[in-house]
Amino acid sequence: MITILVNLFLKCFSDKEPMEEGPYKFSQGEIRDLFSESFIIDSIKETAESITKGTFCRYDKKWKT
Repeated sequence: MITILVNLFLKCFSDKEPMEEGPYKFSQGEIRDLFSESFIIDSIKETAESITKGTFCRYDKKWKT
């Protein structure tokens, strides 16, 4: 059996973003709900961009073959 480790870095808009227009905004809970079954979530970190607040996430995925 071989275990493959893959990192996923996700940048998305945060639900804390005050602007109503723009793409869908995710809460940390939504990110965990969407990815925790298939990924090990190492961290979710909020970042501030010059235009908007975002959320930076790191996930590790292990596949067994």
